[in-house]
Amino acid sequence: MSVAVILATLNEEKAVGKVIEDIPDEVNGIETQAFVIDGGSKDDTVKVAKDSDAQIIKQSFEGGKGAAMRESLEKIDAEAYVFMDADMTYPPEEMSKLVRPFSASGLRDFV
Repeated sequence: MSVAVILATLNEEKAVGKVIEDIPDEVNGIETQAFVIDGGSKDDTVKVAKDSDAQIIKQSFEGGKGAAMRESLEKIDAEAYVFMDADMTYPPEEMSKLVRPFSASGLRDFV
């Protein structure tokens, strides 16, 4: 089982690295992988995310965060998905509280 931690980004170079670095390697014994789906950032968001070991997906069409989230679900295979803001709105260390109910049941779901 794996958890895809997905950050939809647009010009988030100042915070995205810290968010990715704060994502735990595992939550509740389940491995995590950080993904950034970028909507065409003009700053160094993609470089910072790559340097922080996130997998990068370039959003293929316009449509904002909702479109980025839908596209990421088409391109990423995981048993669970956690969507986070790339600006530290939600602390990554809180992820275990969200994933715990799903990891116990073994269900593939959205958090």
